[in-house]
Amino acid sequence: MLLSELTITFLFVMKVLVVEDDVAVQKLLSKNFALKQCQIDQVYDGDTALKRLRSNDYSLAIVDLMLPNLGGAQLVSAVRNMGIKTPVIVLSALQDLVTKTRLLDAGADDYVVKPFSFEELYARILAVIRRTKDDFGEQDLIFDGLELVPDHTTLLINGKPCKLRRKEHELIQYLMHHAKMVVSEMN
Repeated sequence: MLLSELTITFLFVMKVLVVEDDVAVQKLLSKNFALKQCQIDQVYDGDTALKRLRSNDYSLAIVDLMLPNLGGAQLVSAVRNMGIKTPVIVLSALQDLVTKTRLLDAGADDYVVKPFSFEELYARILAVIRRTKDDFGEQDLIFDGLELVPDHTTLLINGKPCKLRRKEHELIQYLMHHAKMVVSEMN
């Protein structure tokens, strides 16, 4: 089978957990993420967020600091102590240097001060995801009946081998590694 004979449709959607107790900020984020074709889950407290992060696979979490039940700083620490690798961006009105550095030291991947521009936040999200993605490594990648073999020449389609050129392999590898994101161009 040749790759040119195969039509593959990948749907890559970034899934974001928004942990914010301010309804106005929730609505703003919801509207803007919808425009970027992202799927979002919204929660209003740290306890619920921790449960969601344990049981779901998110591309990223956006966490406010001043949350009911479990505060944002405690949430970030708990997530990292549990070994959850989901990237976390803190979104807070607190802008003092001590707070920022404490959160980054605790495991936050970035810190954005309110009020904020959604376009800047989104650019930071993409930057964090680029920085925190797993190394591609030498492992088989499996996605919906496709298995990319690390020999750099073979794609198995429902168990049947398909020989690839180097660029085809790189493209499919990139798409499979970004299966939870909208991919507009290869970095």
